Amino acid sequence: MSINLRDKLKEAKKNSELKVIKNLITLKTHIQVDDITCNNINYQEIIDISYDKMKLKKNHFDTTSERKNFESFFSENPDQEQISFMVKTKSSVFFLSLPCISIKNNLDFFWDKDNTLSQSDDKIFVKNDFSKGFVILKSEYGIETGSW
Repeated sequence: MSINLRDKLKEAKKNSELKVIKNLITLKTHIQVDDITCNNINYQEIIDISYDKMKLKKNHFDTTSERKNFESFFSENPDQEQISFMVKTKSSVFFLSLPCISIKNNLDFFWDKDNTLSQSDDKIFVKNDFSKGFVILKSEYGIETGSW
């Protein structure tokens, strides 16, 4: 198989996954598909920005204890601001952007305890300019959390 064909197949799979994710969001939250935009944010860029702000909760693997911090992050952000969040699939990582009010009105869905939105327990929510963020990452030592 040629490299060009392989790349086209990867891109088609990625576009298909993105379409499924957007459909799930619109179905569960009644957010208009036009309000959901895909960003070209690099996962490593978020990790680099949040690295100094992260605190390891050693041997603590339950992310539900961070729900209040999650809610607090959204209550502090103006409704019209754009917030990007991470969605992981088997083969891709997407950063989708929505108006903050859309997430505030659907906190249970975006907290996603049942992992219907993402195949990862990691949670990343950042303003598009990275000036504010909320991050939970699971590791073999516990959860690492950061909010700024």
